Amino acid sequence: MKQLILTVLVLLCSLPLRAQDSFTIQELREEWGNEAIGLQTRPAKPGIADFALAFAYGHQGMVLTDELIRLMTGQNDEQEDVAEFTLDRKAGYLALQMVSDGLQKMEMCYWNLPDGRKRVAVMLHDIYDPDPYPFLRFYDYDVARNEMVALNPTPLDVQIDHTICNFQLPRIGKDIEIICRYTEDPARYEYVGLDGFRFDGPDYLVPGPVEPGLGVFLISGKSEISLSDRPGGEVVLEVPPEIYYLSVAEPTNGWWRITGRMIWAVEGENFFLPSGPYWINETKLGLGLRNYVGEPVDLRTEPRDDAPVAGTVTEEAAEVKPIDVTKDLEWVKVRWGKIEGWVRREMVCDNPVTNCC
Repeated sequence: MKQLILTVLVLLCSLPLRAQDSFTIQELREEWGNEAIGLQTRPAKPGIADFALAFAYGHQGMVLTDELIRLMTGQNDEQEDVAEFTLDRKAGYLALQMVSDGLQKMEMCYWNLPDGRKRVAVMLHDIYDPDPYPFLRFYDYDVARNEMVALNPTPLDVQIDHTICNFQLPRIGKDIEIICRYTEDPARYEYVGLDGFRFDGPDYLVPGPVEPGLGVFLISGKSEISLSDRPGGEVVLEVPPEIYYLSVAEPTNGWWRITGRMIWAVEGENFFLPSGPYWINETKLGLGLRNYVGEPVDLRTEPRDDAPVAGTVTEEAAEVKPIDVTKDLEWVKVRWGKIEGWVRREMVCDNPVTNCC
């Protein structure tokens, strides 16, 4: 009897942990550290299938990891929810994409380092996650412990104003491609052996967190737009006439500082900014209101919902001028005609030619 109980306990302990109700990319990003994930078995030559199952079992509760477990353990034969599933054992590459209106994708691959280690990368992107930004992280496989050990520090994400850069892991070759919408300049994390990876791309895509800012649009007409080196200071750059959108911060005496290195053109060519800073007058900037069916929008005297009403915008999709913003970017102070007041940020649109629905 004791032997039977011991056998049952051993079997229970050897099973993967039960999936929690949910696990998010946001939690994964926040908790990333010196995590070690044991492989389900001890293979003589561990490969991409071993690494992928270890990661999936270690992070159950996500749509992508749960679906991967079902696919790789034969629990999902029909694959009705899967748009793509690639398991290339020879190349050391895996890709899983779900059927959805948006993007739910997972990629994994590994490299054989010159010193004999295996470096494993995982990329997750789920626009339905509380953290919808692409997630890229690395493990090193520890042969003695049969574990994937999370690497610290992690690579910085690459993002630029008004767009998100995605990562494409290599099925062929060794470099990680960085794909950014609206840009033609190639960028990558270049594989450099024992040193890992280094960024190779244009300087406006330098890795790092995006500086928070308020998205606005800029309609120049036929005239160039003057940018100054400080609020009310010397003009140091002229931007060609075009319809643009950009990101700004630090409203100061009627001027806004431009964040990032790019001013995005709606139809023409984007304008790359050399090293700044650059300031632009508030009279050049605009925002649209999202009252697309003509409902009135109250502008508040202070940035809170229970503040008195300073005035009401009755025009559908009215264009307003941004004049201030709270530090958390949750409220924007705007001018509509002679009325000034605060409105929640989700009620404004920074695209001058389409709505922001």
